[in-house]
Amino acid sequence: MRKVRFGLTLLLCAAVWTTVTSCFNSSPDYINTNQTRNVHLIVKMNRGEYWNTVKQGAEAAAKEFNVNLTFKAPNSESDVDEQIEMVENSIEEKADVIILAASSYMGLAQVVDKAAYFKIPVISVDAEVGSARVTTYVGSNSYEAGQKSAERLIQLLKGYGEIGILNFTNSYSRENNDPPSSMSSGPRDADEREKGFLNYAARYPNVHVVQISYTSSETRAAENLTRLMLIKHPNLRGIATLNEIASQGAAKVLQESGRSDISMVAFDSSPTMMELLQDGTVQATVVQNPFSNGYLAVKHAVEVIEGIDVPERVDTGTKLIDLENMLWPENQKLLFPFVR
Repeated sequence: MRKVRFGLTLLLCAAVWTTVTSCFNSSPDYINTNQTRNVHLIVKMNRGEYWNTVKQGAEAAAKEFNVNLTFKAPNSESDVDEQIEMVENSIEEKADVIILAASSYMGLAQVVDKAAYFKIPVISVDAEVGSARVTTYVGSNSYEAGQKSAERLIQLLKGYGEIGILNFTNSYSRENNDPPSSMSSGPRDADEREKGFLNYAARYPNVHVVQISYTSSETRAAENLTRLMLIKHPNLRGIATLNEIASQGAAKVLQESGRSDISMVAFDSSPTMMELLQDGTVQATVVQNPFSNGYLAVKHAVEVIEGIDVPERVDTGTKLIDLENMLWPENQKLLFPFVR
């Protein structure tokens, strides 16, 4: 029955998109589409629903603005060295603009400075990089996203109980009483989401974040960390996951173990996550706008090439999606970015 409901959801969403996608079909008059530009898009990983959707948005803009788009990504979000090498290669290949979703905030800073030295603009997308030479940032406010996650989870818990957080990149875990460690070597978005969550949760004296664990880019690692968390904290009442991999891994463990007593707020909007919302394993998910991230990054890359001023930051926003609002028309383009 659940699969039938989800299939009907997809059909409804496809119908809605026949009107939504029209906003991407015409180029602004001030952009010259007669000249081909070479733009390189380098993201954190070459798989996953989220990065595939970023790529789809970038490809839609590339087609619209006559861009020769080169897509690059390592196999794992933790492979910072390979991502650095990809940027180095794009510099050697004389890309007109490099769009970068940095796997490490400081790890990619030096090579971004190098690109600027060779007069290649760099646009940061989704995850920021620690360089003052970045032309613009396109993506969500990760701190606010973390606060949205905390707000909903604490509502679900009625203001009390033990919470576990599953974040991403680092492979260690720490207890709540330990001071937050610097994560500047990892992705900025992971750091900011966690800070936002913890600062919001600190307002509630009866809410205790008892463990924060960090998964790699493998779902199996997220599953194992969730199992360990449940064993170590048998009174856990809530779990917050802060990216797609963490969300899929934690939800699978809760579903398989039948732990319906634990509330979960996830991150991102894969088709699997939408099913988990419908069967009640996950109560809400914080959704970004990966299609717009890719689309706007390429659009602004073309504007930079044309000598047009672009904003210093472009906030593409986040929304908290649950079973009640997932079918609202204004939420469809976030959940089901069908563009073909």
